[in-house]
Amino acid sequence: MVEAVGKPEAWEWAVDMVRKGGTVNFFGGCASGTKVQLETNRLHYSEITLKATFHHTPETVRRAFGLIAAKKIRPTDYITGEAPLSRLQQVLRHMLNRGGDIKTAIIPGH
Repeated sequence: MVEAVGKPEAWEWAVDMVRKGGTVNFFGGCASGTKVQLETNRLHYSEITLKATFHHTPETVRRAFGLIAAKKIRPTDYITGEAPLSRLQQVLRHMLNRGGDIKTAIIPGH
């Protein structure tokens, strides 16, 4: 399960919702000094793995946009498909089955 909200209640909910033996990836960073409460019995006896993934800072995002704007990196080289938001489940299932697409751009409103 991936938590991408960055709110303490979302972190706690993610741990509550993950299956036995599952992994929670805390992608959404909470504010500095934030604390969460976790039920240790569930973590221990359900063998839940907790991981945190740090994403990019505003500076690295600006640099990436600069490289794209300068045409040094072409996003189209990495996006191998497009799909409307209504097909998200099918796209994820296709990716899970290693259907060949590297990255599929999900286009809201199509």
